[in-house]
Amino acid sequence: DVVGHGDGTDLFVADVSGHGVRAGVVMGMVKSAIRMGLRKRRDLSELLADLNDVLEGTTKGELYATLVGLRIDGGGRVEYALAGHHPFAHYCAASSELRRLGKPTFPLGLFDGRTYTTDTLTLGPGDLLAVWTDGLNETADAGERELGHEPIERTLVRLWDRPLGEIRAAVLDLVAAHGAQADDRSLLLVRWRG
Repeated sequence: DVVGHGDGTDLFVADVSGHGVRAGVVMGMVKSAIRMGLRKRRDLSELLADLNDVLEGTTKGELYATLVGLRIDGGGRVEYALAGHHPFAHYCAASSELRRLGKPTFPLGLFDGRTYTTDTLTLGPGDLLAVWTDGLNETADAGERELGHEPIERTLVRLWDRPLGEIRAAVLDLVAAHGAQADDRSLLLVRWRG
């Protein structure tokens, strides 16, 4: 989800455990709870803690969600928080380096009273952010070998300055060539123009 506000934009990528109608209902709850929380311009850490408690109180233990939240202000400062999600990628155009950002944390909805922390980075002109769900990196080939993060990251580095639609197509083609789809495949790309 992408939510614009006066001085920037909030972006969220969430992934609910399981498949089917129940998982879809939980995803709808996640999106609605985020939108409600943002009406009062909440801190990301507070928003995730409240979202965790709402999900824990309304879903069964086998249903939980992972999430990456990004808050980008007008000057290129990014505040980010993760909840059980694998790290996301930041390609720095000035240094030509890709970094994985985010620390291991608990998913949303498993345990009441969890807290989440935020970190920050500052984007430079041309920098690229990429967040994807595990349906990409965990795609398995015929020999049950998962694709992993590295091939996706190499594609991002190789194509970092190309149009976002072209990068997206290349990443999804890479994943599809590796194996059949067994899980959702979501990819968020953000370029900072400076």
